[in-house]
Amino acid sequence: MNGRYSGQICEFWNDEKKWEVANVLRGISMCDETDIICRLDADDFLSDLDALRILNEVYNSTNADCVWTAHRWFDDNRITNQNISGPLPEGADPYKFPWVTSHLKTFRKSLITGVDDQNFRGQDGKFVRRAGDQAIYLPILKRAKKRVYFPMCFYSYRCDMSPATFQTDDAKFQKAEAEFIRDRGFIG
Repeated sequence: MNGRYSGQICEFWNDEKKWEVANVLRGISMCDETDIICRLDADDFLSDLDALRILNEVYNSTNADCVWTAHRWFDDNRITNQNISGPLPEGADPYKFPWVTSHLKTFRKSLITGVDDQNFRGQDGKFVRRAGDQAIYLPILKRAKKRVYFPMCFYSYRCDMSPATFQTDDAKFQKAEAEFIRDRGFIG
């Protein structure tokens, strides 16, 4: 990126629900091979107006393949400092290490080019529906030579923080999908 930031926002619509993985892969296919991918959920927001400029500087100064940041959770009632992101030790297998790359996840497109499609699919052979962040980012982390955790809080993640949220059938399905992805490991 030669020290300059230039961004583009693309929008596309589906006639039927495709879920996160299919949509993200479609969006990535529209990017140039040298682009840095930065995905933001529609109900979340960047916590710092300079986040993209600073991330660009991190990529340029560290020669990183992927960078993730700290984040905070919020819902309609409150904003917290809850953050589950953190560093991934050098040499650690991201499939075996606890999930520390929650938000903001960014990466060079070249890391996902050529990744076997089966990495993005669940036990039923369909694209992962609920654990999409892990289905997409674990192969990237596995392939990255230079992984960087940047501890500034750049992402505000909308999440209903009531205890019941994590006991729903949907939450249990998401957990099971993530466990399947991690147990299966990287398909290279």
